[in-house]
Amino acid sequence: MTKPIIQTSAPLLAVLLLAGPVSKSCGQPASTHSLRYSASGQEVEGYRLTISTSNSTYAAGQFVPLAISVENRSTNAGWIDVRSGYWLYSFEVVAPGGLPASITGFGTNALHPLGGHLNTSAEIPAGKSYTAYAALNLLFNLTNKGEYAVSVSRQVPKRTEPHKEVWARAGPLKISITKPQVP
Repeated sequence: MTKPIIQTSAPLLAVLLLAGPVSKSCGQPASTHSLRYSASGQEVEGYRLTISTSNSTYAAGQFVPLAISVENRSTNAGWIDVRSGYWLYSFEVVAPGGLPASITGFGTNALHPLGGHLNTSAEIPAGKSYTAYAALNLLFNLTNKGEYAVSVSRQVPKRTEPHKEVWARAGPLKISITKPQVP
């Protein structure tokens, strides 16, 4: 079970930003056994970004969980920013036909929030990961039948200049959407 990284009265943040286990680093086992489909990017500054989901096919309207993991592949501990919302992430979701998937109203508020946000940092020991989760179907319109390509980029600190950040990217992860399930 995941726990919110930040306790807030804003239900949007409580739903969207769930800290995954800082995989195996805080004594919590990483619950990745159900995340069978993944795509990783190249290592950047000792970090590698991976996106994962539990299935490769979902029915239109079905919950589509997306895990976004930052793995510290270096021999030293590293720190990453963890903020409320998705300020550090850039999502690219290509819909069937090659056009970008439209952002939902909910996604607009989550990806481009107005007002303040909370900042904190998380330490990732060498060889461990930090995982956050997103409800992809709440952020993007995934109702058209066909294949979607999902890529995610995230800022990670430069090892030589920790106050400067560079982008790490994972994907594309292919997800197929079928007709809605009839109850």
